Amino acid sequence: MKGKALEFIRFQAFSYNIDYFFIITITKKVMLIKNLFKSYYMKVYFFISG
Repeated sequence: MKGKALEFIRFQAFSYNIDYFFIITITKKVMLIKNLFKSYYMKVYFFISG
């Protein structure tokens, strides 16, 4: 029983680490895309207004 519980906890920690990694990766990608869009819109805006 004790071994099973330990295995379960280890599995939970493992899947949590994967989720955490996923969240960080997705957040970084979103920030990157946001920055790209921001610079793109700034260029378009300056092109139109200038």
